[in-house]
Amino acid sequence: MYNLIVAIISFTEFLITYNFFTQIGEKKRKTYKCIILGAILFESCAIVNIMLSNTVWINAIYNTIIYTVFGIMC
Repeated sequence: MYNLIVAIISFTEFLITYNFFTQIGEKKRKTYKCIILGAILFESCAIVNIMLSNTVWINAIYNTIIYTVFGIMC
């Protein structure tokens, strides 16, 4: 059950991030490509969170990297 909750939270973070970046900037890629890329990036964050037992520092660093990559890519 914990794994499902982590995956849902990561996907919700992705939707919020996608909405934020589409509001403040120009799209560099088509919508479906950004959604696929974002889903892969943010679900990989969920996998790292689950594998490393929710280590706060690693999650913070990994989330920062994912937000930056997603902002640059989309």
